[in-house]
Amino acid sequence: MLYPLIIGYHWVILSIVRGQDVQFRDVFRPMKERFGKNVTAVILLAIFQTLWTLLFIVPGIMKYFSYAFTYFILRDEPELSVMDSITKSRTLMRGQKWEAFKLILPFIPIYVTGFTLFVVVDSVLLSALSLSIATILVRPFVVARFAVMYEDSRRAYDEQWNKPA
Repeated sequence: MLYPLIIGYHWVILSIVRGQDVQFRDVFRPMKERFGKNVTAVILLAIFQTLWTLLFIVPGIMKYFSYAFTYFILRDEPELSVMDSITKSRTLMRGQKWEAFKLILPFIPIYVTGFTLFVVVDSVLLSALSLSIATILVRPFVVARFAVMYEDSRRAYDEQWNKPA
C-alpha cells in the first residue's frame, strides 16, 4: 500500500511545480488509477537498482538517477508500459546525471551521520531520528528538483522530436 503513495507523492510534487491546484487526496490517485501498473513500476525499479548496485555502487547510483523520471512519466503518459516509461526516463535523463548528483551531494552528510550513529554509537533511536529528519527535510526538495528537471527535459525532448518534418 505504501508504494502507490510514494508515486502519489511524486505526482503531487509535479503538480505543485506546474502550478496546479493540489489537494491531500491527490496523493492517493495512484491507488485508484492503474494500481497494478504503478506497483509493478516500483517493484521493477527496485529490482533494477538492486541488480545494478550489485555490480558496484557507482552503476547503482547512476541508474537511480536514470530512473528518476519514471513516476512522472507514468502520470503524464498512462498509455506507456512500465518498461517504456523506464526507457523514456533513461532517455530524458541522458546528460543530466551529474547535475542530479550535485543536487543531492550536500545532503549526503546527513545520511552518513545517521548511518554512523547506528554503526558506531549503536543507537537505533539517534540514527532513526537523524534519518527521519533527513528524509522529512530533504526528500521534498530532491523530488521537487527532479520534477523541475523533468519539466525541462520534457520540453527539450518535445522540441527535438516533435518538430514538423
